[in-house]
Amino acid sequence: MQLYNQEIDTKALPFDLEDCRKELGLLKNAVIKCPGVYLLHMCSISGSCLSHDLYVVMENAPISREARAYGKALSAHPDMLLYPVTEEDFSYKIIEFEVTKFYMEHDLPASAGESLHSLALYGSELCPEYFGAFPAPRVTPWGYMTRYKTIQPGVFWIETDQCTTALAISYIMEDDLSEEVSALARLTDFDKEHGIDETMGYLFFEEKNMCLVIFELLRSSPGLKWDKVDEPALMNAVWKGFPEYATSYNLSEQRGSHDILGKVLKHFDPCQELKCSPKDMITLSPDAGLDFFRF
Repeated sequence: MQLYNQEIDTKALPFDLEDCRKELGLLKNAVIKCPGVYLLHMCSISGSCLSHDLYVVMENAPISREARAYGKALSAHPDMLLYPVTEEDFSYKIIEFEVTKFYMEHDLPASAGESLHSLALYGSELCPEYFGAFPAPRVTPWGYMTRYKTIQPGVFWIETDQCTTALAISYIMEDDLSEEVSALARLTDFDKEHGIDETMGYLFFEEKNMCLVIFELLRSSPGLKWDKVDEPALMNAVWKGFPEYATSYNLSEQRGSHDILGKVLKHFDPCQELKCSPKDMITLSPDAGLDFFRF
């Protein structure tokens, strides 16, 4: 019986990447994930890309046609598709999902910490075209949701049948919040009973606390466009509702506490100076008002 999720001899692979060394690097080791799906570790060699991992999917693999559309074909190997494990292309998450689905369908043990639920949840953020967008929560701590607007994928402004306005964010975004702000979250009775780490539901925040949540999410994702948020008005709202938070945040910024790269470099070079940025301070804009949602 074939054992999956096990390292195998590279000589046992049904393909040879010797002619792709310059493009892919040197094959170091291989793991068979399921029939026709292999996870390879490629080492950098002179003139090739950096060391990296990639999934290889063969024609006989139990991978859907839709998932195959995200793979990269090699002209020298038309019978296989590549899915690099990189932070620029998350299509490998689709393969991880389909492999885990294969395990479930055949009563095989999945990798520790992986489930279809968690893979699909994270996939909704990284590959929404395959997994679908985050659904807005229907049940809240204040009754049923009656109306919502999507601020970002996984971030929803909502109204409920108890005439409550709140903010809901996906469980996976809690890591983007400080402990102070995360502690303000409310959970549904179901998530409290079964544990939010198990259900991976939504975190809900009262209207008065929305500005803090949006501010921290915005700061944690500088590459995203927050078109529905007026940032000057948002910072006004933080100052008005939470002046101690704003003062503390600005002092931390002045000390360079938010310079993540600088902290990493300082670990290797104690003389490295941490940087602060005036544009990242929480400032007041008298003409901007307090209505920070653009709807």
